[in-house]
Amino acid sequence: MFIFQQCAPSKTISTQRSDDYEEDISRYRIQYTDSIDQATSLDDSVVPNPEERVLASTLETPYSVTEDMAEYFRAVDDLNQKRNEYQGFTLQVYAGNSRERANEAKLKVYDALPDSEPKMAFNTLFRVRVGEYDNRLEAQQDYIALKEFFPNVLFVPATFPVVD
Repeated sequence: MFIFQQCAPSKTISTQRSDDYEEDISRYRIQYTDSIDQATSLDDSVVPNPEERVLASTLETPYSVTEDMAEYFRAVDDLNQKRNEYQGFTLQVYAGNSRERANEAKLKVYDALPDSEPKMAFNTLFRVRVGEYDNRLEAQQDYIALKEFFPNVLFVPATFPVVD
């Protein structure tokens, strides 16, 4: 009996419900203008948009990084303009030591994407890459088409020259 008493919790936990808790979050809800009330108060020929958003209050965001991110993106844009290039993505379908396999991969790309222009480059490895995309979403359709022929296709960050 002494052993069980020592193992028992020393603190009791209350399981009572607290029905007196209240929280008012109505000031954070988005309020939509009522088109019926406005239509009667305005000229009948002009009906306001019932989907127009009216914010009940503005949330304060003291730790917002929006301004910092905008400043960063401006700096990147300035650097790209100085260098006359932009940053984007390309799809890599082959990387290896064999020139023959790289040429085979380059020819196989035409089966997946007939209008594409695959490029082969050598820098310690032969690489076959396809396309110049501004972002990954833009490359997604070509990625899916290439995935059938090349299971190891990759998104690769790259810089491209600006063409006027």
